[in-house]
Amino acid sequence: MEPFSFHQEQKLEQAMLETQVWGPNPLLWYGSDRVLNQLLVIPIATTAGLGGSIIDSLFGATLQFSGFCSILQKVVGKPGPTDKKISGLSNLDNNAVNFVLTMILTSIACLYIF
Repeated sequence: MEPFSFHQEQKLEQAMLETQVWGPNPLLWYGSDRVLNQLLVIPIATTAGLGGSIIDSLFGATLQFSGFCSILQKVVGKPGPTDKKISGLSNLDNNAVNFVLTMILTSIACLYIF
């Protein structure tokens, strides 16, 4: 690796003095377009999280097993011999619904990104 030239060293000293006087400014380091693009991650991630939560709730309400146990007199999430089915599929509990949705949404995100 080559040492700094005198001109490069002067530029580096000037930049260090400016950041000491004015404080670090990320817009000077990266350019305003790059910083603004990175800030877009916040609303996009928030929207994706809210959308994922709503989708999970809808799939859980429609596909996840719900039954009424005649012995416990309670609504249960897993089928049993004394349970009467209320809604959903017999082989999907909460963990299975979460797993299936994770696989589907991750696949969609990978197709979109790549």
